[in-house]
Amino acid sequence: MKASAILKNQKLRDDYHRCHRNKIDLIISITEILLEMAVMKVSGSLSNPNHSHYMGDRNKIAKMLKIIINYTITNHPGEFEMIRKIKFFGIQIYSKIWDLYKLTELIILLYIYFFYFLFLHKIS
Repeated sequence: MKASAILKNQKLRDDYHRCHRNKIDLIISITEILLEMAVMKVSGSLSNPNHSHYMGDRNKIAKMLKIIINYTITNHPGEFEMIRKIKFFGIQIYSKIWDLYKLTELIILLYIYFFYFLFLHKIS
């Protein structure tokens, strides 16, 4: 997966939801072993917070982490026990809040996605 988004030379308002598909803002990976392990999504602007946008992006993070886990399992057959030990994280930035989520696969096709940690960022 490559994170890329291009806006077609149009000016968008800060409150406009720019992405309606599975796009995310950042993928964190370890290039030496070709492992994507975290994604980040910025939800909305500081000037116009939108809670429904926040909830939609939280679900989008979960879907993308599930895609990454399935991709990792497909490309490393027979190593399920090792992959199960890897923690995949999603970071969501909304206003002054940074939420950290974790997704793991307990057994094949049984995922657990939960809120893991909260950072409060002071904006000056």
